[in-house]
Amino acid sequence: FQRRPAYTTRLCCLNRFVAVPMPEFIVCSFCRKTDFKIINFGDHITELLKRDGHIKEVDDIRSNLKQEIWIEYQKKTAEHISKIQGNLLITTHASFMTPIGFFPGLPDWTLQGIKPHVFVIIEARPEEIAQWQAKDTSRKRGMYFERDISLFQEINRIYCVYYSGVTGARVKIIKNEEGRLNEAIQELRNVLLTPKR
Repeated sequence: FQRRPAYTTRLCCLNRFVAVPMPEFIVCSFCRKTDFKIINFGDHITELLKRDGHIKEVDDIRSNLKQEIWIEYQKKTAEHISKIQGNLLITTHASFMTPIGFFPGLPDWTLQGIKPHVFVIIEARPEEIAQWQAKDTSRKRGMYFERDISLFQEINRIYCVYYSGVTGARVKIIKNEEGRLNEAIQELRNVLLTPKR
């Protein structure tokens, strides 16, 4: 796998772990030797929104989607995920940066359905993220400076602490840094395979 910095903070949920942005290579490397099912919250909600004609591509969520529609589909997605049995590693965003402000990735109505046991925050250095985004032509994120990304990461940590307070779930921060891929994977393994207490 090629290492890719997560943009914001990626969340994970053991039997249910929520991972906040969980880079694909870390998730796949971890899940290959476990019974965890990987659930991408964003993929599920995007599929529903496209199916019902609300968006054409994923970046429309930030720029063109009405808040009430987003809330409705967050609830639908959480309800769907709540019915999936087994140990789940749910990847999602702690929050979304929109032109009119930040919006929670896991408001109360989603947490009630998912019932996570652990939140894992995956972070890279802001300068690495900025450099990677500048080269990524596959998305329409807009241009963000290091200071914007630093603020975004700080906001995400605040959201995760709130989510932890609401659910009683633990919070763990893992650094996704250059040259530390194996350490990050092992750290994730240690957190997610620790028996619930």
